[in-house]
Amino acid sequence: MQSTIMEMENRLFAVATNSTSNTINGYRNRFMVKRGQQLFSLHVSEIVFFYSKEKVTFVRTTDNREFVVPFTIEQVSRMICPAAFFRVSRKHVISHHAIGRVLLWFNGKIKLEIKAAVTEEVIISRDRVPDFRVWMGE
Repeated sequence: MQSTIMEMENRLFAVATNSTSNTINGYRNRFMVKRGQQLFSLHVSEIVFFYSKEKVTFVRTTDNREFVVPFTIEQVSRMICPAAFFRVSRKHVISHHAIGRVLLWFNGKIKLEIKAAVTEEVIISRDRVPDFRVWMGE
C-alpha cells in the first residue's frame, strides 16, 4: 500500500514538475517538493544537498528545512548541473556552499564537514576523490 501511495505521489510530482521553463542548459533549476498538503518550489540555489535514506530521497535547504524529493538520488544527480553539485557517494549529492571543511581521511579518502545538520558522516571514496578535487577547483 505504501508503494502505491508513493507511486501516485511520484505521478503527481512528475506532472507538476514537467515544465521546459524548469531547466537551464538541460539541467533543472527548480524542484517541486511536498510537505503535508503543501507544495513548494525550491530553486537549486536554496539547496545545500540531497541525500537518500531507506530508499527515499530528501533535500536539505540553506535554511535547514528538509523535504522529500520524488526522484532517486541517481535521477537527481543527472538532473542537476554538475558545476554546482557533486555526487560524493551513493547517498549524497552536495553543492559547493554545503561544504564547511574538507579533511584528508584514511586510505586516500576525504571526509566532508557539512555546514547543515547531517546525521551521518559524509566520506568520499578513494575512487571519487580525483573528480571531487577537480570539481573543487584544484
